[in-house]
Amino acid sequence: MPTVEELRDPVGFIESQFIVPETGQPLRLLDWQKRILRHLFAPDDQGHYPYSDIVWSLPKKGGKTTIGAAVGLWAAFTWERNNEVYFLANDQEQAKSRSFSDLVTAIEHNQALSQSAYIRQTDVALSTGTQIKAIASDYTGESGTRHGLALFDELWAFVTESSRRLWEEFTPLPCGPGFARRNSLRFVTTTAGFVGESHVLLDLYRRGVEQGERVPGLEDLPCYRSGRLFILWSHNLADGPTPVPWVSGEYLADQRESLRPAQYRRLHGNEWCKAESKNPFLRREQIEALVQPGVGELNPTHDVELYGALDVGTRSDMTSLTFVCRDPATDKPRVAVQRFWQGSADQPLDLANTLDEFVCHQVAPFYDVRILLYDLSQAEQSTAKFKRYGVPCESFPPSPGNLAAASRCLHTHAASGNLILPGDMPETQRLCEHLENAVCKMVAGEDGENYYIVKPSPARKVDGAVSAGMALLALTRNESGSVTVWSTSDREDAPMPGYNQLVREYQEEWHRSKCIKRLCVSLPCYAPLCIIAGIRQRGGRE
Repeated sequence: MPTVEELRDPVGFIESQFIVPETGQPLRLLDWQKRILRHLFAPDDQGHYPYSDIVWSLPKKGGKTTIGAAVGLWAAFTWERNNEVYFLANDQEQAKSRSFSDLVTAIEHNQALSQSAYIRQTDVALSTGTQIKAIASDYTGESGTRHGLALFDELWAFVTESSRRLWEEFTPLPCGPGFARRNSLRFVTTTAGFVGESHVLLDLYRRGVEQGERVPGLEDLPCYRSGRLFILWSHNLADGPTPVPWVSGEYLADQRESLRPAQYRRLHGNEWCKAESKNPFLRREQIEALVQPGVGELNPTHDVELYGALDVGTRSDMTSLTFVCRDPATDKPRVAVQRFWQGSADQPLDLANTLDEFVCHQVAPFYDVRILLYDLSQAEQSTAKFKRYGVPCESFPPSPGNLAAASRCLHTHAASGNLILPGDMPETQRLCEHLENAVCKMVAGEDGENYYIVKPSPARKVDGAVSAGMALLALTRNESGSVTVWSTSDREDAPMPGYNQLVREYQEEWHRSKCIKRLCVSLPCYAPLCIIAGIRQRGGRE
């Protein structure tokens, strides 16, 4: 049986009383965990702990939630009587936190502790008068607490005004003679968050890590302090100063392959990331469903019509060339040919020896290209050469109206699964990355809110998504028999035409009759003109 002194020590209590359900045995702490816990909860002569705000920040799978639950259990059973211990849920959990669930499970598996605890759905009452409560992310009604300990799990997700007020409501109380508590503190377990969203956590990080000092006695560990704020902020669980045996290099390699680079750095490197858009253009599962294994680049043929688009970037952006067609086997639109080229600020892309060479000598002689859309301001010399080689080219000004039409055309096909991405084409992986990077910029439209593709940051490319949308728009426009006047307006608030409705009507007609019929749309003269329907038979030339 552990002695009273051992139970007052957080390490002694946790290693004897916090039962792990999977093993039925007490939790075994790692050496670096023991050192930090004993430093955090070393009382002075008056019984006061040195910190009032503690941040325990590790990458994913670092055992943060378990540590929070274990600290909460120790405080509830060993600190003064009639105490209050709170577990605060973040904006993603909405109800009780995971740490509270782990604490309840630990009590249920410990016969001695469970005999003095009355467990309900969101609170635990102890025979000492101490209350353990789980609080949702709504701060209303939680003022006036007399908490000794408030535990916040994944503070990066406290992003709303109500959750920020909840954090402020649980500020540590005055302690000492004449006050209700000997100690009152906030204990945070979290990974890094998003700059621009996770304001509460970022304020603590800047104050403790960037402006604070290393903790004496723990210099070999990533521990920082600033006044009564303590922060453990580790970036590596495999072979760094805070290793955990259950995180292997193989696991991290698998995670690196399955996660986007920014998310991998945040989750497994505990690095801050810029806030991502709340409006992703397509979900990952939608993109993955489009990739068809066993399908490669379209073999050279003059029996299939190709419709192309060119998005040129000679320095920081990529140059993306996309050709689409109707798949001969399924009649679905498919990417037939895709190429990317990348320049740099120091060495701009040489279009003549890359793009021009490919189109003039590898595309024009071997494929039936009906149209190639391009941005006049960046590709005029190249497209003049293409025309001499028999490739029809048409300027596509990058106005909000035109970009919205192309973006909505791409989304209509991709979200419904009506698009094939060749699984055996080398450039498909990069095209999928660009589709996943793409986010929506919302603008006003004639038929409601409209959007077009933008990149969330300079490092996250979307050029392939832009050229794919333009190419699909060219294909759809041809099959609808339309004669197009592309918008040249740069006004983001200019009304957009009801393009989706036109596409839906055409697709319904096409799948029903397998032939092209007259489609008409009437647009106000002041709106950007994306499509003016005419009469054209599929396969005919203008």
